Amino acid sequence: MLGTAERALLERLEDESLLERVFRRRVEGAVAQRTTAPAPVIAPRAAGLLLAMRGTEPGREALERAHAGDLTALDALLDAPLDGSAPPRLLHHLALFFASAADGARELGSSGSEERAATLELRALEAWALLLSEQRYLTQLAERVAGVTLPQAEIQAAVEAAALERVRGLAQRAAAGAEQHTVDARAALGLLRRFEAHTYPAESSEAVVKRLRAECVRGIRQAIDGALAMLTDRFAQAEADPDGLRVEREILGDAAALYAWSERDWYVALFTLERAQTTGWSIYKAKQWPALGALCEVLRPMVNDAAERVSTDPSALPYSSLVAQMLVFRAEMGSVLATRILDAERALRLCDTHRNARVILADLLAERANVTLDSTGVLGRDAALADARRDLDRADQLWAGLPRVASLRKRLDRTSGVVRG
Repeated sequence: MLGTAERALLERLEDESLLERVFRRRVEGAVAQRTTAPAPVIAPRAAGLLLAMRGTEPGREALERAHAGDLTALDALLDAPLDGSAPPRLLHHLALFFASAADGARELGSSGSEERAATLELRALEAWALLLSEQRYLTQLAERVAGVTLPQAEIQAAVEAAALERVRGLAQRAAAGAEQHTVDARAALGLLRRFEAHTYPAESSEAVVKRLRAECVRGIRQAIDGALAMLTDRFAQAEADPDGLRVEREILGDAAALYAWSERDWYVALFTLERAQTTGWSIYKAKQWPALGALCEVLRPMVNDAAERVSTDPSALPYSSLVAQMLVFRAEMGSVLATRILDAERALRLCDTHRNARVILADLLAERANVTLDSTGVLGRDAALADARRDLDRADQLWAGLPRVASLRKRLDRTSGVVRG
């Protein structure tokens, strides 16, 4: 017959084995029961989860069934939405458990493991949000750990540091690889964005949710700003380079790559387009048309995204002229007339007073009228002449007095038999 100490040891060993099983299921997902790989290691400070679960009636019942071989109830408890009804001690151990499982899933690197890691990270952060909202448990825990009386400000700083440890860790990962556009840094950046947009448990206080979101935004901006600072330094060096325009085009290409890597960050777009406008005008003045055309193509996805944002987001309206000018560059440098006209039309919709957009669109409409007249035969003659006249009329409305338009009007009149007095 086992004594008290032996029974306690046996229960502890059974708990450790059970915890390893449920931990592995979260880390490895559906393959957990089929794999022969070594079991993932749970962080020591996350090992008290089952003991904390025994402090609740549903937890005790689920553990009894689990030790009998049925994990259904235990899995249901671990996967259930978190709310403020859970004891703070259990929430704390859930936060540690899910964070450790997220690390294990990320290190696994198998199919689907990145998404599992993200889900587990969110579960951990939900638990921390509830703990920060309850506040008292973490404050008392910090005081016990300190062992001495500390100023309230230090206690609160310690509590916040513990709760935000995962967010700040993601921010460090994002910043570390932003310049090199690493896969890990991009994953961290994506997680920070998910954290920022996530809907936290209803019992989470508004102030806590606001603080979590602000920390996520701060981490995103630090990573992106660090990468942009490197590009800024390179632009400064390019100013002293005899081949500066070529170097600037290369830097703008890298900025476009950063934009794609950052999942189309708006601030990266603004930085790039403002620099591109300056470089574009320098290339324009130097009459390096192939170079300007190539730059427009490199920035095409970014300019398209920016145009869409300016047209739908009132906060982006101040940048309408900037985006319009990039579209005008593209309209001038393009090779397909129909596409060039669409770009110029779009520029004018974004900024109807944009001088260059009006001039270039007027010239392109004149070009289309010229093409129409060149291709007009006997069949469809009247309709073709009417189309050409509409293009010339609109060109005059956009920018009156273009010599090319006046010349084409005379040609149109001669072709249609109109005699002007």
